[in-house]
Amino acid sequence: MIVPIDDAFLSSVLAFKSTNGGSTWSTPVTVAFIDEHAVAGGMRALPLIAAQMDASGKVYVVWADCRFRTNCAENDIVMSTSTNGTAWTAPARIPIDATTSSVDHFTPGFAILRGTSGTTAHLALTYNFFPKAACGSSCSLGVGFIESTNGGTTWTAPRALAKGINPNWLPSTTSGQMVGDYMTVSFPAQKAHGVFATATAPVGTALNEPMDTNAAGIAEASPDEPQFSSANDHPVPGAHSQVHRTKPHRDDER
Repeated sequence: MIVPIDDAFLSSVLAFKSTNGGSTWSTPVTVAFIDEHAVAGGMRALPLIAAQMDASGKVYVVWADCRFRTNCAENDIVMSTSTNGTAWTAPARIPIDATTSSVDHFTPGFAILRGTSGTTAHLALTYNFFPKAACGSSCSLGVGFIESTNGGTTWTAPRALAKGINPNWLPSTTSGQMVGDYMTVSFPAQKAHGVFATATAPVGTALNEPMDTNAAGIAEASPDEPQFSSANDHPVPGAHSQVHRTKPHRDDER
């Protein structure tokens, strides 16, 4: 068993494992430090991880990170993998768009099609995004989807599952407007289904924030569909986190 986690200050990704069914556990190892762009719009958008294991036992972990962006100006979704829970690959950028884009990506949901692994692992990723990271008081929240059918070597073009959500339509918490700390995507069959929150304008004091899914599912990418790679992307020297956290407060803490 391999368990990836955020540390208590959301400043690094860690992992620990058990080789005896959970009777004993290893000391955590560092997967990577987190470099985070502060998401605009007054959003509560913590760099929490999503993780999955393929059919061969390889573990994939994803999170929002700005290391590939000049001045840490936007977050990408990045991914690290391990076959043993101890040695992890350097974070690779998922190529949702170019590193010169203005798009901010955060709150990933992640799934792997059951039975797939290695170079044929079918990965599906959902995420929230702002089309413009520096959006001030005019932020417009969306939900995106992207997939890979070769274990993350290349990825399809992104698709929007929702867009046009005003952060002011969301519940207000002590740490910002909250669309959700997590989202998810799953493969009940060959088609991926995201599960994500959307919102329309409140009616009086009543919020209008349903949980949605792409009901018909997203068909597997066509072999003729363009594919994109981040193999030549490298972290930007000095693009360090804009956020210096103490242990984050949760509204449900007692």
